[in-house]
Amino acid sequence: MTDSIKKIIKFFFRILKVDIRRTPEYERNKFLWVKDFNINTIIDIGAHVGRFTLEISRILPDTKIYSFEPIKDVYEELLRNCRNINNFQGFNIALGNFNGNAKIHRNKFLPSSSMLEVGDLHIEAFPFTREIHDEEIVVRKFDDVVIEEDLQLDPEILIKLDVQGYEDTVIQGGIDTFKKASVIMTEVSYYELYKGQVLFDEVYNQLGKMGFRYKGSINSLFHPIKGLLLSSDAVFVRERADI
Repeated sequence: MTDSIKKIIKFFFRILKVDIRRTPEYERNKFLWVKDFNINTIIDIGAHVGRFTLEISRILPDTKIYSFEPIKDVYEELLRNCRNINNFQGFNIALGNFNGNAKIHRNKFLPSSSMLEVGDLHIEAFPFTREIHDEEIVVRKFDDVVIEEDLQLDPEILIKLDVQGYEDTVIQGGIDTFKKASVIMTEVSYYELYKGQVLFDEVYNQLGKMGFRYKGSINSLFHPIKGLLLSSDAVFVRERADI
């Protein structure tokens, strides 16, 4: 087995969040700081099968959690995985800047599925993400969902956003709700992994204008051959709050 293939396999496990060794202490404790914000509502946008929902519910077991996942069979797995979480509610929709139906580019490697077309650098780094087919989903503006579903967004609010390059569009459709958050954790890219996506600096400016400060990043993803920092989960906190 070549070194290149070995590196790709290791990154494959990292993306899946599969720990093939003992989980280090910093990884187990990476969300403990959230307790300092007295969070009462968590919104998980791009929940996939519920990994973040499960992790954060162990730290904040009494907190209300709303999770959004647009792909039907993935959503059904999310519901199964989170069935024992108190105050959990799932929604089988994507969030965007319009209300209607759309096509999502469903990737054979499901975590890479996106409303945007996968980019050349993404496929170069992770060739197993090359196979894609389109699937119809429902898209809603977040602000409209909050009103129509009568979501109880008790402060303080944490929003986690992981939508594969579609972050700015989700924010556009939910500006009023995002402004109410105390903490936003959003995936950001430093190179174009999806065609037409915004990069870190644009998300930074978008949230900065809404009163949020960048506090650092976790869960960094690197190109397995070139070593480029491709993406990470960036933490933004409202001006009035601090870590």
